[in-house]
Amino acid sequence: MNLLYIESTDETPHVSFDPEKGTLELSGKSILNDPDSFFIDLIEWVDLYISQPAKTTSFTINLESFNTSSLKQVLNLLLKLDELFKANNNVEAYWIYNKDEDVMHELGQDYANMVKLPFQFIEKKPKLSVSI
Repeated sequence: MNLLYIESTDETPHVSFDPEKGTLELSGKSILNDPDSFFIDLIEWVDLYISQPAKTTSFTINLESFNTSSLKQVLNLLLKLDELFKANNNVEAYWIYNKDEDVMHELGQDYANMVKLPFQFIEKKPKLSVSI
C-alpha cells in the first residue's frame, strides 16, 4: 500500500496518509465546491488501509476553514476509522483547533460523540508576531 500525499491548495487540504506509520493527516482549508470528488480517493485509501492496518493508527484533523460538505466527508473518514477501532485496533483521533475558535472545538466534540474511538483535543498556540 502506498503513501497518499496531496499538496494543499487555496481550496483543498494537505493530505498525508502513511500506511507504514499508521498516520493520517488533514490540514489547511477544505472549501471545495464538490468535495465528494476530492474525498473519494481518501475514502478508498482508508477502505484499503483498514484491511491491513498498522499496529497503531492516528488521524490528525487540523482544518483552518471548511464548508459543510467537506465536514461530511471528514465524518465519513472518522466513521471508517471507528470501524477499525471497534474491531479491536488501536486508533486515535487528534482534533487541533485555535484557542479563540469555539465553533471548531465544539464541532470536534460533536464528532467525538458520534464515534467510539478516542479523541484528543489539541489547542494551537497563537502565532506570535514580531515587529521591528
